[in-house]
Amino acid sequence: MDLSTLQAKLFHGSLAGLARVVLAVPVYCILTPLVLRTLGPEQFGIWSFSTIVISLMNLTDFGLKNSLTYLVAKHADRPDEINRYFSTTMWMYLALSSLLLIGTAVWGQEVMCTVLKVPDRYRDEAMFVLWITVGGFVWRLLSLPYQALVEGHQELAKSQMISLAWVLVHFVASLGALAVSPTIYGLGVAGLIGNIFIFLAFYWTARRRFPHLALGHGVIDGVQLRHMFRFGLGIQVASICIALREPLYKVLVARSFDLASVATFDIAFRLCTQLMSVITTPLLGVFGAAALLAARREDLWNVLRPLVGMTLGGLLPATMAVLSFAQPLMYFWLAPEDVEVGAILPVMCVAFAVYYATEALYRTIEGTGQSGYSAVVQTVVLAVQIGTFWLFSSHHLSSASWSILVGYALFSLSNLWMFRAYFPSGHLLTYTQWLSLLGPSCLYGVSLALIPIEARPIAFGMYLILHTGMLLTTRIVDVRLLWHQLTRKRTAARSALLVVGRRAE
Repeated sequence: MDLSTLQAKLFHGSLAGLARVVLAVPVYCILTPLVLRTLGPEQFGIWSFSTIVISLMNLTDFGLKNSLTYLVAKHADRPDEINRYFSTTMWMYLALSSLLLIGTAVWGQEVMCTVLKVPDRYRDEAMFVLWITVGGFVWRLLSLPYQALVEGHQELAKSQMISLAWVLVHFVASLGALAVSPTIYGLGVAGLIGNIFIFLAFYWTARRRFPHLALGHGVIDGVQLRHMFRFGLGIQVASICIALREPLYKVLVARSFDLASVATFDIAFRLCTQLMSVITTPLLGVFGAAALLAARREDLWNVLRPLVGMTLGGLLPATMAVLSFAQPLMYFWLAPEDVEVGAILPVMCVAFAVYYATEALYRTIEGTGQSGYSAVVQTVVLAVQIGTFWLFSSHHLSSASWSILVGYALFSLSNLWMFRAYFPSGHLLTYTQWLSLLGPSCLYGVSLALIPIEARPIAFGMYLILHTGMLLTTRIVDVRLLWHQLTRKRTAARSALLVVGRRAE
């Protein structure tokens, strides 16, 4: 695949991803207060345990989805090889799904009642949340090989459009549940509908786009599996640490404080996740692009530079906005008794910004085959975060945010050092561009302590104008390149229409 085509695919995939997360944020902002007020803080805390279950079950992936994406990108011109890897992955997921269902039946009640300390009066609701989450996860798990196939062929836009459609389906189904059955049971059924939809969408897309796709006989190829595990083991260890982070924090918060604190932590954590999903959409295809361009370093830098520029250009003002307006916005969005979210949100947002500032470097290292690094850095970061929270959790819930920040700062420093060690010739931004990028944000961040709350909207507007001007002047965000990529698809569409018209004549 030539560089221009790859850049166009990444650009349009990023646009589709941006549309998805831009829609997901208001959907989350609408649903969260509705569900919180309908269920109450304690039942909302139980409902949020579904994310713990999903995170823990993500440990069963064994890195196979990322391995399949990586290998599809490596063997894009060898459909028979791709079929063998696809079949091995799918049969592994079918076996893992069976084990998940058996494990839930054997240990599910003990996990909910003993580990999470769910009160007896909510035991039925907790078990329902567990089973409906497991059922939905199985459907999602079986969709992953089809998703990996689509993304490994750099069809990122198609993958993101399916996720966009899922957001709409989930939103409509949740509103329907709140209207017809405003309980945990109704919301659970709505979630299951969404997961079945995403499986069917990826299955249909993969079958239609890749007609050569065939699922082999029910035998897991040991050679193919070992080949996938050689790359996937590091990815899996890293995925385990990432998946464990949120549930471990929720368990610790539940044991150190109460269910209402779990709800507060969940809202803040998810707000940061949603916000960063918007900002980091340009990085969605970095992993696949790095796998495809591992031996073409100059092309890789040409792909990364605009992606890193757009990401950092959006990351800094978004963080400054949260630091400026978090507490008053939480007061208007949630009930007055729930505004503690605004107290822990600014530090948590800074932590996520620090993490994602070097996400492109991390994905590049990972995509060029250095999966062992992922395992080491994520393990160390998780240990530091949990250890810091355990030491200071007796003080206040805000210790969760500070411990996340400590770990994520370590993560980004490690990425900077490792990227320089692996790619000593890789320069993404010049020193002038770095100064233009960081200067206005640092000055505004320091001045926040001196600016009264009522004057912050004007001050933030002035900062935003200065920041945008710097991005455009120093070409950190290249408007001409963006316009070229945007018009490329229109030109291709017109050419296709002309061809169709000539054939019709």
